[in-house]
Amino acid sequence: MKLNINSEILGQTTKCPHEFECLVSEKYPACEVEKIPANIHFVKKKILSCPYKVSFGYGQLCICPTRIEVYRQYKQ
Repeated sequence: MKLNINSEILGQTTKCPHEFECLVSEKYPACEVEKIPANIHFVKKKILSCPYKVSFGYGQLCICPTRIEVYRQYKQ
């Protein structure tokens, strides 16, 4: 099953090096995230190199517009 994300959000994700793998359920989640207060999305496990991954202390934040929308819509 392919996840449906608004084309406007997809258009904001201009640097995806993984060809939107997070939208295909068989490969999902390409990067597993967990939400904490204030809409911050921490990456639960180390992921491949990604321009939307930002180091924060000992963790990593996900700032990918598409990945954040997947989490918002599907809670995954």
